Amino acid sequence: MQKDLKLKCKPNVLEIYSFLMYHSFSGMAGIIRIGISLLFLGVAFATRGQVEGIFTFLLVLVGLLNPVVTPVYLYLRALRMEKAENAIGYELCTDEIYISQNGTRRRMAWAAFPLIVWGRSSLMLYVDGSHALLLPRRQMDGREEEIFEILRSLPKNCRVRLGRHH
Repeated sequence: MQKDLKLKCKPNVLEIYSFLMYHSFSGMAGIIRIGISLLFLGVAFATRGQVEGIFTFLLVLVGLLNPVVTPVYLYLRALRMEKAENAIGYELCTDEIYISQNGTRRRMAWAAFPLIVWGRSSLMLYVDGSHALLLPRRQMDGREEEIFEILRSLPKNCRVRLGRHH
């Protein structure tokens, strides 16, 4: 077991925000969110002048929640998360990973992550369906090739999505 691939990572606000936005607006949930907003805005437009102005205003307000308020909320959340979190140390091995933060060290098998995604700008180790540890590729100290090889060699019981390598 090799234990020499050590990284210290701390995602920045934009990396966290990008992840949060993706999970808020991707897939069927994202389509439903935008669809509901369009429905409210469509009803507001179709009924303008036929109903009281306050009703039209409320329809527009509710219609703007997902496309306007949610992104602002997620950005503010990303700011809070970035400020609250300390850098996380990672020690990547071929059969497990060690994660260290705030004096606590935890060993996990790669198979313990429900999904591992090698993305364009980050390695994402999902701990559940919408939460992940983000390892920004900009903080991999030129060791992307070694990390990519570890991911390629993981057993079949690990759900790994290898997107763009370079």
